[in-house]
Amino acid sequence: MYRTRIEVQLTGTRANEDCVELDQWPQPMSPGAVRLPNCNDLNVVTQVVPHLALNEVFAGECLASQVSYLVVDVPGNVRTKVKCSGVCVSTGTGSTSWHMSINRLSLAKVHHILEIAGVEKSPADVSNITTTFNNSLQ
Repeated sequence: MYRTRIEVQLTGTRANEDCVELDQWPQPMSPGAVRLPNCNDLNVVTQVVPHLALNEVFAGECLASQVSYLVVDVPGNVRTKVKCSGVCVSTGTGSTSWHMSINRLSLAKVHHILEIAGVEKSPADVSNITTTFNNSLQ
């Protein structure tokens, strides 16, 4: 049985730069530290990343407080523009920790959701609901 791999294609002004592991990336600059060139002067290129991802790919800014502007293009679907803190694409094989980390709910979040829905529950009930939901992510 073969594991699914993810192919990543980058399009942009820096798509031809070498891939760098996040822990090897230089410290990010503060927003606005670099003046962007005029859009008409940009040299946009496309490159397929030479390595296939085994479990997941995270696309986003190195500095977590910066917004990412992405165009997600999945074959057979319409391109989607996304403004977010990042996107995690996973194969579902070996990505349990990412899936759990992204979707896990805290007691406070479950309590807040129930409060918005107008459902009153005891702290023990909120704890049981939270545990049941988080255990279902495995």
